[in-house]
Amino acid sequence: EYALMALAEMQQGKPGQLISVRALTKTLGVPYDVAGKALQGMAHAGILRSVQGKYGGYQIARDLAGVSLEDLMRAVVGTRAIANCLESGHACPHRGSCSIRRGIVRIEAKLRAFLDSISLQDILAV
Repeated sequence: EYALMALAEMQQGKPGQLISVRALTKTLGVPYDVAGKALQGMAHAGILRSVQGKYGGYQIARDLAGVSLEDLMRAVVGTRAIANCLESGHACPHRGSCSIRRGIVRIEAKLRAFLDSISLQDILAV
């Protein structure tokens, strides 16, 4: 949610304007470390551009209509599955006899498709 709040605040600024983590956290009233980590994740994913230095900060780097909620979640929290058994590298002792795995896999695919169908612009449109 901090990532969405930061993007909403950035959209209200002038195009190309840099905004620092400190300024964002002060305006939004959110923790510095959590907001900073979210902004770094978005910059690493190419959603934001980061400029270092005394007058540096972050700015939106992509058209948010082309960035999905799934993209944002992956950038900020990483890829997480709805069940541990779907996580990469998870060794479930019930894998061979699990009666719900196929259903969970179908739900996971539908959830990913749904999150991928929602653009950040849809969420942030005023």
